[in-house]
Amino acid sequence: MIDDDEQSFRLVEALMDIPGCHLDWINTYDAGLAAVLEQKHDVYIVDHQLGAKTGLDLIREARLRGCRSPMIMLTTLDDPTVDDAAMHAGADDYLVKGQMRQRDLGRAIRYAVSRQKLSEAQREADALYASLIEKLPAAVFRKDREGKLVYVSSRYCGIHGARPEELLGRDAYDMFDKDAADRYTAEDRRILDQGEIVESINEHVSASGKRSWVHRMKTPVRDAHGDIVGIHGMFFDITDRMLTEQELRESQLRLRLLSNQLPAIVWATDRKLRFTFVEGAGMRGLHVDADQIVGKTVQAYFGAENPEFLPLEMHRRALRGDSVTYEHDWGGRTVHAHLEPLRGEDGRIIGAVGIALDISRRRGAEVQLRQREQLLQQIINIIPHPIFWKDRQGHFLGANQSLARDLGFDSPDEMIGKTDVDASATPEQIDAYRECDERVMETGQPILNLEETQTRPDGKVATLLTSKVPLTDATGKVIGMLGIYNDITDRIRAERQLAESQQQVARLMSNLPGMAYRCLDDEDWTMLFASAGCFELTGHKPAALISGEVKYNDLIHPDDRDKVRDIIHGSIEIRLPYQLIYRIVTKDGRLKWVWEKGSGVYNDAGEVEALEGFINDITEQRQTDDAMRRVNNNLEMKNRELEQFAYVASHDLQEPLRMVVTYLQLIEKRYADVLDEQGREFMTYAVGGGKRMQSLIRDLLAFSRVDTNKPRPHEAIDTEDALEQAMANLDTLLIRHTGEVRHEPLPRVVGDHTMLVQLFQNLIGNAIKFHGDAIPHIRIAASKPNHAGLATFSVADNGMGIDPRHTKRIFDVFQRVHTRDEHVGTGIGLAICKKIVEYHGGRIWVESEPGHGATFLFTLPVASDGVTSGQGDES
Repeated sequence: MIDDDEQSFRLVEALMDIPGCHLDWINTYDAGLAAVLEQKHDVYIVDHQLGAKTGLDLIREARLRGCRSPMIMLTTLDDPTVDDAAMHAGADDYLVKGQMRQRDLGRAIRYAVSRQKLSEAQREADALYASLIEKLPAAVFRKDREGKLVYVSSRYCGIHGARPEELLGRDAYDMFDKDAADRYTAEDRRILDQGEIVESINEHVSASGKRSWVHRMKTPVRDAHGDIVGIHGMFFDITDRMLTEQELRESQLRLRLLSNQLPAIVWATDRKLRFTFVEGAGMRGLHVDADQIVGKTVQAYFGAENPEFLPLEMHRRALRGDSVTYEHDWGGRTVHAHLEPLRGEDGRIIGAVGIALDISRRRGAEVQLRQREQLLQQIINIIPHPIFWKDRQGHFLGANQSLARDLGFDSPDEMIGKTDVDASATPEQIDAYRECDERVMETGQPILNLEETQTRPDGKVATLLTSKVPLTDATGKVIGMLGIYNDITDRIRAERQLAESQQQVARLMSNLPGMAYRCLDDEDWTMLFASAGCFELTGHKPAALISGEVKYNDLIHPDDRDKVRDIIHGSIEIRLPYQLIYRIVTKDGRLKWVWEKGSGVYNDAGEVEALEGFINDITEQRQTDDAMRRVNNNLEMKNRELEQFAYVASHDLQEPLRMVVTYLQLIEKRYADVLDEQGREFMTYAVGGGKRMQSLIRDLLAFSRVDTNKPRPHEAIDTEDALEQAMANLDTLLIRHTGEVRHEPLPRVVGDHTMLVQLFQNLIGNAIKFHGDAIPHIRIAASKPNHAGLATFSVADNGMGIDPRHTKRIFDVFQRVHTRDEHVGTGIGLAICKKIVEYHGGRIWVESEPGHGATFLFTLPVASDGVTSGQGDES
């Protein structure tokens, strides 16, 4: 209370009997004004006289400085002039000291608080409406019947490069050239006079001179009586056809009834519908006395003879457990009422409790709010792209007609209260939608241009480009989210097809070894297109040939020009592709051999419109072919020399060596008694060396006889037959060492039978030779062929094994792992195996460790019949 008279303060303090209320006293004007501006109290009671200044001055200054707290004027004069001055200054109510009662004071305080909250609710509704408009990705404006702007959105101001105060009050002739202004004014007259809805696409020039295309929509604005009072318009920038990628936000359009939030009239009834309690500041405005109500039934108080009387029916529904809301005339005023069942401690319904708010003064604001809601819904329904907004629990608060149609609903109203679960979305899509919604609402940040999928009621899946923004109330609190999407299924499909086509063309062009071209069938072979390979091929850039600066016919060697023309013309005359080899001269004068392949492009009349094809540089290939021919000639000569050498080695070298060894053995036999111990030792070395020389010559001859230059065989070979012949050749060796050879069914292969016998004989003989202390056990198997048609054969033994360090070099000629004293041999057997395997197009390797045996593996091509040679065998 702001009053310089302590006696007045004590009087009000004595009358103050509101539970939970506390009265503070401020006795000066300045201190009172400071307290009001701080707005720390719920209600301020201001005395009319405050020394040199008045309470009217304090209230007026506080209102001018933005204070919205409830203020009640206290005066000693019962003068209507003073009352009017107080209300005009901004007071919410006034009381006369001499006439003030305890009930009057309580009702005045409650009424002031109620009025202040109602005003705040109206401001929040206005702010919510403005927030919705500002979040739309469109420029919004409104005109009066004279065609002057009365509202412009920030986006509208941005497009025109002006502030709101610079645009309000202006008409079309103040903003556009005469032709555009005449056109817009004519549209406005049709809307105002005939109620038309105008939609058009026009070119727009901004204040900065930037040109763009806009999609305009204008609709009539009607008052509560249906009369047209203005024009509402909006337009979208469709220059890039990206309107749907802008984010729209829409606030909650359905405001909760203020009666559930404001103090009003509160009452309770028993199960017989008798009023048992009535209290509230709202009774003052309705001129209702609680003593006249308590004890009466609802039907008796209202004098309702009709059993279907609305308040009576609503109370009966509350007794059945329903929560009901209704509007009714009470005490000459319109009230908004809400009823809930009243339950006892055992949960049984013992009555009903209700609250009613006088909404007579709010009627105008609600009518205006409903008009704004209807107008906003009309605007949103005009937008061709689906729009929706949800609360924080994911329930739809609203949508436009486009979304309802997409999801299979007849109208947007059917969607209110539903979730994505009620649509046709899959569980995976529902989870993705919910995650995106929650991210927007939790972070307060929009998500733009997000690609999502949507399952339509007909089962088809569409690709959407979605944008979502947080939905806020007047205080900036996030209360939900708003989204808009565009169906880009067809666009994505077309873009993917185009991208794939472009990628294929790009890959084709980048992988071309020469130049792709399209040219005319004229004297110059005029180029219509030449790929980037033109520069590498000719030394000229593609543009030089396409422009005619360089003629391709001039690049062809003069001696080859007639041949080129004859071959191409001969092919296109019979509509066949052509290919030819000729020479060209590059920009730097070099001579190149090229290979060209192409075909004619014919019109409907069968005439040649152009030629298309590829030209590739084969100069290096020609040079390589020439070099290869020379090398082959040299190789053939060397092979003949090697054959002559083999002949000499087999006849001219072995015969003298055989004679030397034979006579040394005769000397050793006949003169053994004459020779001393050292002589006999020398004779042993000489005979052993001669025998090793004979073995070496035989192995070299065997190695040279593996003719890998002859054409590779193509007939199927029975592998098991070749294995059996190899074991027959080794029969004496196997018996001597009691060796055992087992094999699984082996596939038929494409190869040379004699070479395969040699291959198995060398590998099995090698296994017996290096068997160590154990009896030789050899296992032979083969795998199924791989994707290249090669089967892997394995020859495994239980011998002494090989150190992994030597597994590669043992396949080279003369390479030995053991000394001659340990094991005899020339080191050529495995080299022969490698040569045979490689001749058949395979490879050979070994896996082994010392003391754990060795497994030789090699690959051979399997015959196309794919059958095995037999059922396996044991020998």
